[in-house]
Amino acid sequence: MSREAKWRACSAMLEHNPDCVFIAWFEDTRHELVQILNDAEHVQLAEKIDLERLKGKMIVFAEHYPLAQKEQALFKALNLKEVPVVSSLDEALFKYFGGDKLIDLIRNLGMKEDEVIGHAMITASIKRAQEKLEEKGKIEKPATSSEEWFLKNFPVDRPL
Repeated sequence: MSREAKWRACSAMLEHNPDCVFIAWFEDTRHELVQILNDAEHVQLAEKIDLERLKGKMIVFAEHYPLAQKEQALFKALNLKEVPVVSSLDEALFKYFGGDKLIDLIRNLGMKEDEVIGHAMITASIKRAQEKLEEKGKIEKPATSSEEWFLKNFPVDRPL
């Protein structure tokens, strides 16, 4: 559910599989994950991927990119059919689409902080949210964090 739980999951994944490489879309995410893991070797920034370092590795994305086309283009370039993405409901993408309400619902259902939520319906919902952003966006302004990206590209006064 939370960013802290997401980082614990990433740590556990790396401990379980030392051939795991995490890819972050935003520099702030990359920096934070490097600090959490105490390991820069296993974390790359999406726009600066070193393909040689990815050979034979398990690739995990540390967040979703807000726009589906950009995310899908990288997945295809990396020849990934299934892409694990570790997200938390308190990230900007989810907050923008009412993630706080979902957190309350999940807690009321008795789910634990570290429980993994994965289902084709969730994946489809995330993709629809990303596509909705693409439809509304004109020119994308770069950012160092997902929060900054939303502030620059979709200020609060521009509801979807």
